Amino acid sequence: MSAVTSEAKRRWVILLALAGIVVMSILQYHAVNKHRSLLAIPTLVSDIQSDMLTLRRNEKDFLARKEQLYQQKFLDNYQLIQQNLKKLTTELQQVNVDAGVTQQLIEDLEHYRENFLALVELQIAIGFNHQEGLQGSLRNAIHQVEELLDLEKNYQLNKEMLTLRRHEKDFLLRLDLSYIDKYEKDLALLRTDLSRAYIMPSVKSRIDNALTVYERDFKALVHAIQQMGLNSDEGLQGKMRASIHHVEDMLVDLRKATMLEVDNVGSNTLMQIMSFALVLVLLVVVLIR
Repeated sequence: MSAVTSEAKRRWVILLALAGIVVMSILQYHAVNKHRSLLAIPTLVSDIQSDMLTLRRNEKDFLARKEQLYQQKFLDNYQLIQQNLKKLTTELQQVNVDAGVTQQLIEDLEHYRENFLALVELQIAIGFNHQEGLQGSLRNAIHQVEELLDLEKNYQLNKEMLTLRRHEKDFLLRLDLSYIDKYEKDLALLRTDLSRAYIMPSVKSRIDNALTVYERDFKALVHAIQQMGLNSDEGLQGKMRASIHHVEDMLVDLRKATMLEVDNVGSNTLMQIMSFALVLVLLVVVLIR
C-alpha cells in the first residue's frame, strides 16, 4: 500500500512539474510577444515623428518658394503618416493599451492638414508673384493712380504717393502693422491735398476713384496676409504650429509610457513565474511528505 502511495505521489510530482513547465512557458511566450509588440511602438512613433518633420518641411518650402508642387508633396506625405497611425493603433490594441491617443493624433493632424490647405488657398488668392491675385490687382491699381498723377505734374501729390508706396512695401517686407497706421494717415493726407489741388474736377474724380481701388486692394491683401499669419504664432500658421506641437507632445508621452510598460512587462512576468514556481515547490513538498 505504501508503495502504491509513493508511486501516486511520484506521478503527482511529475504532473505538477510538467504543468509548471507548461504554465511558465505560456507566461514567457505571452511576455515575449507583448514585449515584441511594445518595442514596435517606439519605432512607429519615430517614423511618425519623421513624417511630421517632412510635413513641416513641405509647409515651410511652400511658404518660402510660393510653389504649388509642395502642396502635393504635403498631401502625399500626409497619407504616409496616416498609414503609420493605423499601424500604431493596431499595435496598441494588441498589447491592450488604450488606442484613444491615436484618435487624438489623427484629429490634430487633420486640423493641421485643413489649416495648411486653407493657407494654400489664401496664397493663391494673394498670388504667387506680383502679377497674380491680389498682388496683381494692387499693382494695376497703383499704376493707374501713378499714371494719372504723373499727367498732372503735381510734385506734392507725387511725393505723397511715393510715401504711400514706401509704407506698403515696408509692410510687405516686415509684416509690421505699424506701417498700416502710417499708410492710412498718409492716404488721408493725400486725399485732402488732392481735394485742394488745382486739378480739373473730372480728373480729380478719376484719381480719387483710382485711390479707392488702390486702398481696397491693399487692405484686402493685408487682411489675407493676417489670416495666414504675420508670423509663425499668428493666423493659420499659429493654428498649424499649435496642432503640430500638441502631436509632438503626445508622441513623446506615448514613447515614455511604452518604455515604462516594457520594463513593467519584464518585472511582472518574472514575478508571476517566481510566484508560480514557489507555489509549485510548496505543492511538491506537501506531496512528498
